[in-house]
Amino acid sequence: MAYTMQNIRDFTYKLLDEYSVTTGSVDANVSSRIVELINDAYYEIAEKDKVSSVVQISQFPVANMLGETFSYTTHTTTAVTYAYASAYAYYFEVDNDCSVDIKEGSSLSTMTTLSTLTITGISTFTRYRDFMTGTTSSDYFQLSFYGDNVYTIKNVAFYPYTFGNSTASIPDFKPYMEYALPDDYMDRKTLSYRYKDDYGTFTDYKIEGGYLMIPRGYSAEFYFYYWKQVTGVATATDTFDIKDKNALIIPYYAAGMILIGNGFNIPAGDKLVETYEYKKANIDTSQDYGKHTMYNVVGW
Repeated sequence: MAYTMQNIRDFTYKLLDEYSVTTGSVDANVSSRIVELINDAYYEIAEKDKVSSVVQISQFPVANMLGETFSYTTHTTTAVTYAYASAYAYYFEVDNDCSVDIKEGSSLSTMTTLSTLTITGISTFTRYRDFMTGTTSSDYFQLSFYGDNVYTIKNVAFYPYTFGNSTASIPDFKPYMEYALPDDYMDRKTLSYRYKDDYGTFTDYKIEGGYLMIPRGYSAEFYFYYWKQVTGVATATDTFDIKDKNALIIPYYAAGMILIGNGFNIPAGDKLVETYEYKKANIDTSQDYGKHTMYNVVGW
């Protein structure tokens, strides 16, 4: 069974020898503190009886028509251009004021300006992405950067897709694919990959700034297993993510702290807390990860 907060609260009342089927007959000082104390113990135990969760990631990056090369290009007054035929969307990052002409033409020598981006007020790399809508889809499309400032361009990409006409769906072009860590993330456990009928442990990743970062060069399904931060119980029907046998340790702490804090019976409270600490210290923390093998399935 999965113990509820009400179950653990009732077990605490039993230890206090104040158990009643109705909380109204329990001392108000006990009722007002018990949930907080239950959660204090719950959080502590969850640091040993860790709770695992998983996030599934599908990483199959859209190829950049300009190639999968990453570089920084610094410019001043000399214009620089990027062009490709039959492109529908663009992406780039720039770190200072400049102008960007979006052009179209049947050849690179006969380009017409469709629109101009005037970029101002930035001093760090900022991403820009949008669609290039011309008269002929097979024409060349071009980004032409120019300006009087010193500015650096990186990660320019052209894509041959309309992405459902959603600008937000135009993918970033970065060395790493970035995935926001779950809100309940506490610590990493392991990352595995699956590609067709092969699978294994994956280690070429990093966690930085609240993101799981996987190099763009890998295409596979990824499964990010992590230790999660449990959410405290609040209502009578809330359950605990830890094992049932470990949830039963909680009442010793809650009852002991009530006896000590309320001055009912400090020696008995000390004994209950000692029992709690002993049981917590003896929680089995072993984890069975099994045997894993790393396969090279996509030319890594």
